[in-house]
Amino acid sequence: MTRGMRDHFHSFELPWDWHRAFLLDAVRPGVVSPGIRTSYLAMHIRLGDFRPPESGVQRLAADNTSTSISWFLEQLRSIRASFPDLRCVVASDGSDDQLAPILEEPNVDRSPGRNAIDDLLVLASSAGLVGSRSTFSAWGAFLGDAPMLVQEGGNRYTPNEKVFETSNRAPEEFLRLVRQRVER
Repeated sequence: MTRGMRDHFHSFELPWDWHRAFLLDAVRPGVVSPGIRTSYLAMHIRLGDFRPPESGVQRLAADNTSTSISWFLEQLRSIRASFPDLRCVVASDGSDDQLAPILEEPNVDRSPGRNAIDDLLVLASSAGLVGSRSTFSAWGAFLGDAPMLVQEGGNRYTPNEKVFETSNRAPEEFLRLVRQRVER
């Protein structure tokens, strides 16, 4: 039997939807909000307990290192080229000042989640997730079987086969998967 996250998501015998249902059954009433009813892009920007990235780094190589805000902004603008009206919801432990370049973009809001479980489900319910090299991002992608985009070197945990790494624009395959989820 595997302990903790040593084998990441590979050793799970039951599918993502079983784990999501188990989580929802385990939480007390009122802990999880009703959720967002329209399609949206989610971003998980981990800042608080991660060290800042080195300037100009194009590839993540170490755990517990933040992805730069400029990378998230570049991805948002890249995705918006295909989905100009798609709302973006940001879950983050960063302050509004740290997130200002993202939050100042049109149709971008902070997550309405009231706690970590709520934010995790906001990530999981998205049409696509732009994440950090973080187990929190990975759990969001896993619990929703959501396509996830991370900076090159950021797919440390492999929550599903729909994780894409990039230092440039969002790959076409990621955009195709997001489109499928928007249209359903």
